[in-house]
Amino acid sequence: MWEIDRLTFEEDYKKSHKSLISTKGKRIIYLGDLSEKNSNIELLKEYSDGKNIEIEIMYGTIEKICSNPTPNFETDGGIANKYKLLSFNSFFEVSNTYDDYETLQFNQTVIF
Repeated sequence: MWEIDRLTFEEDYKKSHKSLISTKGKRIIYLGDLSEKNSNIELLKEYSDGKNIEIEIMYGTIEKICSNPTPNFETDGGIANKYKLLSFNSFFEVSNTYDDYETLQFNQTVIF
């Protein structure tokens, strides 16, 4: 699980590439509440398509990442359909010694 800057998808945010490159290899990515500012709709579309995105990491150096990510959408609503809020009620704690499916308490397994 990885948190990125909540400003990453704002329309005029100049450091989006830094946040996005940090997501490389991560399976679950989240960010805090989006601001009231307009979102960069093209970046949201590109990121949510699940295809490779080219991110500039230094001048003239590009890295590709693969993406999967309810912001301020001022479009026809098509982009909003790509985002669904999911509620995850499971708890993963190191102190849990076994997986309890009734209470959704699970052992935290770290593989790094």
